Amino acid sequence: VNAINDHPQKAIILSHLGGLSLTENNYKNAYMYFTSSLTLAKNIKRNAGGLFWNTLGLGLVSYMEDKHLKSKQYFTQAKKQMSTLGISNKIYYSSVFFLALKNIISKTSFYSISSSSEKN
Repeated sequence: VNAINDHPQKAIILSHLGGLSLTENNYKNAYMYFTSSLTLAKNIKRNAGGLFWNTLGLGLVSYMEDKHLKSKQYFTQAKKQMSTLGISNKIYYSSVFFLALKNIISKTSFYSISSSSEKN
């Protein structure tokens, strides 16, 4: 991954590796990949959706490591990003990320957290 110079593509790959690591219960690697992707997404200022996905991913990692207060903070931030970015709840049923991780996500408080202007 380090040899990839296309930063938007690298951010996506790191995020996908984070998701894969999460499904394999490798929380240390998942955290590293999501954090690296999030940092890259913030720096390139082009991957706004990456901010949401990686924040959600960090919330899932925190939840699986029994850091429930931290996970709720990440989930609240992800919900706000959904609203800010105009991401609707329909993504729950159409995103590969949500579908692949639905068993983990359904155990968390993510779905029950609302933002003040969340889109339906």
